[in-house]
Amino acid sequence: MNIKIKHIIALILFTLVNMNFLFAQNIHVATNGSDASGNGSINNPYASITKAAKYIKAGDTVFVHQGVYHNENFGDGDIWKIETLAQVICNGTPNAWIVFMPFPGDTVLLEFDASIGFRVKNSSYVKVEGFHIKGIADQITLSQVQAAWGLYKDANGVIHDLAQEMNINITDPNLYGQTLNKPVTNNIKRPDYYSGIGLITLLSHHIVFENNLISWAPASGLRIQKSDYTTVRNNEIEYCTMRTPAGVGALTAAEMHVLPQGDTYTGNKIFVIGNKVHDNENQIYSWAPSKSFIHFVIDEGSGIFFTRNHDTYTKGYSVVANNLSYRNGASGIVIHKTDRVIVEHNTVYDNGANNGSAKPGGLGFNNTQNVTFRNNIAWSKPNKFALGQVGGNNVNLSVDSNLLYNNNGSEPVAKNVNNGWFEANPQFENLAADNFKLTANSPAIDRGITSIIVNDDYFGFPRSDGKPDLGAYEYDPSVNVEPIIDNKTQNIVVYPNPTQGIVNIIIDGDKSNIHLFNVLGKEQKFEIKTWNSQGLTIDISNLANGIYFLQTSQKTIKIIKR
Repeated sequence: MNIKIKHIIALILFTLVNMNFLFAQNIHVATNGSDASGNGSINNPYASITKAAKYIKAGDTVFVHQGVYHNENFGDGDIWKIETLAQVICNGTPNAWIVFMPFPGDTVLLEFDASIGFRVKNSSYVKVEGFHIKGIADQITLSQVQAAWGLYKDANGVIHDLAQEMNINITDPNLYGQTLNKPVTNNIKRPDYYSGIGLITLLSHHIVFENNLISWAPASGLRIQKSDYTTVRNNEIEYCTMRTPAGVGALTAAEMHVLPQGDTYTGNKIFVIGNKVHDNENQIYSWAPSKSFIHFVIDEGSGIFFTRNHDTYTKGYSVVANNLSYRNGASGIVIHKTDRVIVEHNTVYDNGANNGSAKPGGLGFNNTQNVTFRNNIAWSKPNKFALGQVGGNNVNLSVDSNLLYNNNGSEPVAKNVNNGWFEANPQFENLAADNFKLTANSPAIDRGITSIIVNDDYFGFPRSDGKPDLGAYEYDPSVNVEPIIDNKTQNIVVYPNPTQGIVNIIIDGDKSNIHLFNVLGKEQKFEIKTWNSQGLTIDISNLANGIYFLQTSQKTIKIIKR
């Protein structure tokens, strides 16, 4: 075969492989759109993400325009309805991912009162970024969920009340601490109104959830369920898990599967990195349909919760790194019945907010194999342990260079862990402001081991000054000093603006107190490429397209990322 024919064949193959990418399109969704007559164009958009997903192909982007979106029967008072605000079933390719995101510069709120806010199911190579997904737990009173605590429908649709069947009053204070038998409740359905999940991937692989704010979901805020190759990065999850009788965590990975079928890769596949998970807690007794008893304590509502993966997830590692987990109901991070997890460089603080006399309040593990805890900071309440075994056998557990603290409390800082940690006050910058950066005298500085997976910190600063610091933040005196206010107007030049990622900042004055926020007011991470006396260069190419605000000690400048 001559060279010219070979080149023609190669060109044809390249074109076929990249055909979807070459013909990628933008599909639009807007509050004034129509699922009946819309065609997905910017001038004739659809009304729902679910509709747009039915016409999507590899490489496409769904832009959701400014506004508030609800599930179909939002606000009708039906606690049993089975609805999902946004359901996505679609497949991209390794070179042509499908993206769902707000239109650049727009703020999108997805508010739901049913089963799920946003579900990615039976899908691959899909990215969901930049949304505010909100449940209605802030509108449910504790007395309402207590009244509905035991409601369920059996396989025939008949409504039962477990509290009546057990002849109990769950508001009775004498019930606390008891363990009582319960009737068999297999194949039942509980009211979705009290068990709604914010964002979930189900039976999917190669999924990315990034830069989303998830709040007030009655149950889990974000869930990886029966999925693989999933990255959960830079999300904030707050005020979830409060109004449900189901025992759940705020960010949960459960019953993960090896996907696609036949996959043999044994390296790192699940990444939970750089998330802020806070103020999530259970406030009511939980019960599991599959169990024959109920132990009446409030012991759920962990921040990050890997659970029941031992039997279903047999290949691949999970990495949990650079997360902030604080003021959650139970532990900050728990690995339960799960193997092959690396937990490194996380900062957990003041958890165990609502688990009563239970002792976990920091980092916990239970029935694990080949799990590693390294370079973490865990500050627990005085009556909680900061790192410990909460039950079961744990095989090949590795613990190294963790800082533990509980303010010299009544409980030892570690339970059934004798090595791999030291006790000290980490000396955070400002606990009142939830600022967990390290001060200059912190004992966490340069105390980490160098064998780590994630080499940048929570804000994207490299851990490159010798030994890494413990926790989610790497200390750098050039970015941790207090700003200098000199009563002069600060001169600043930012270019290019708009930008595709690189931003040059020439600044006259303090360069140490620079922050970047999105339109929701959430602080964003960026990489510092260069730093000198004239200014600095940052890289925001990892952020979604849209409007951001660069804040210095004296000025705020709008930056457009395209």
